[in-house]
Amino acid sequence: MEQILENDTEIAAQDAGSQETMESMMEQIALSDLHKGEVRTGTVIGETDNGWLVDVSYKCEGYLPAKEWTHRILVGDAEKPHVGDSIDVQVVSIREGEEAQLLLSRWRHEFDRRWSEFEDKLSKNEIVQVKTIRKVKGGLMVDCCGLEGFIPISHLAADGRGVNLRQPHGDRHVCVYGKGVKRREP
Repeated sequence: MEQILENDTEIAAQDAGSQETMESMMEQIALSDLHKGEVRTGTVIGETDNGWLVDVSYKCEGYLPAKEWTHRILVGDAEKPHVGDSIDVQVVSIREGEEAQLLLSRWRHEFDRRWSEFEDKLSKNEIVQVKTIRKVKGGLMVDCCGLEGFIPISHLAADGRGVNLRQPHGDRHVCVYGKGVKRREP
């Protein structure tokens, strides 16, 4: 009889331990609430034909479509991820309920990060160096903080004349916000 009581006590203690575990699990889920626009670091856990599954410590895996990996405005972008890679992603949409879905984007986060870097330089009145990517009608497409931007030909010289755009690829320019663009000699 004493042995049965001891076993019941052990079982009750185990149940109390599992109750604490369940409570701690619920707290973790509550802490991992996501919001649209939030940036998380996740691990690629699977690859499909059109994208990747990413674990961002939420109740379900997030889906990162291939079209959300990069965008033409990002210059010199990273290679596609592989299973096990750690990546930073931004939450694009969340669907709650039994069929919970999480849609992620890498390029939106990367764009915001690069744009913030550019704005920081402007707010500090720093000189921003840009690199010519290609010539287009009316000016140049340039790489500025990893983002593709446009400089009108009128901003390349004080009077807009005398600028030779025949072989502009790779030229470097320095930009001072509000003061035009000057060519930097290599």
